[in-house]
Amino acid sequence: TCGQTAMRLPASESESIDEAVTLAKQADVVVLVLGETSDMSGEAASRSDIRLPQEQIELFDEVRKANEHVVVVLL
Repeated sequence: TCGQTAMRLPASESESIDEAVTLAKQADVVVLVLGETSDMSGEAASRSDIRLPQEQIELFDEVRKANEHVVVVLL
């Protein structure tokens, strides 16, 4: 099944996570793309901390609770 083409946080962070969880519950497999956005890296925008942003960790945790079949693409 195909739920939604893309979802970008934060629209309203909690609403976006809730929507992602709803879609994850309906999906056979979830493809979750995490990592830096274009404003986090590049010339004059390097990060000193390479950890995922906290909202992405929360998104992963909640989606994983909703569906154990998660493929993560890390950018």
